Amino acid sequence: MRAMSLLLLAVVAAAPVSAQEADTTLAFLRPAAQSPEDALRAYKQKPYVPVRVAEVRAAGFLTEGALIPFGRSLGMVSPPTVATPRSPAAMMKGTEVAVRPPEGGQYAVGDTLVVAYLMPGPKLWGDIVIPTGLVRVTRVMPRQTITEVITIFGMLR
Repeated sequence: MRAMSLLLLAVVAAAPVSAQEADTTLAFLRPAAQSPEDALRAYKQKPYVPVRVAEVRAAGFLTEGALIPFGRSLGMVSPPTVATPRSPAAMMKGTEVAVRPPEGGQYAVGDTLVVAYLMPGPKLWGDIVIPTGLVRVTRVMPRQTITEVITIFGMLR
């Protein structure tokens, strides 16, 4: 480390005086390189883009201590109607996923479900819910419900 410091010091000391900047004006007092209009052109000419529905649905939120009934994902279905253990394979639109409704609940064909990732949130504020996609119920069976992925916001687990 000391050798590196001495080397840098020697390089700075060896630079000719004529190569060093003669202007001693403070940086914030120097005139601007471009006009304010040119500097803000990218912001002024940016077209307006409204918030999309998918962006609203993908926004995370806090449960605020409420007990929200969450079902459970059983994994991708391959072949159909056969429950499989969680697979590390990526899910795409159209992939069939087996789910189990929350205790005492049931799904009907055509229901749209939000797939979300739960994380512990700040104390006394509840859990953090991060939506990752939407699935639609296609078949209801006694032990599981088969759904199809219709929208993906993030990594589906």
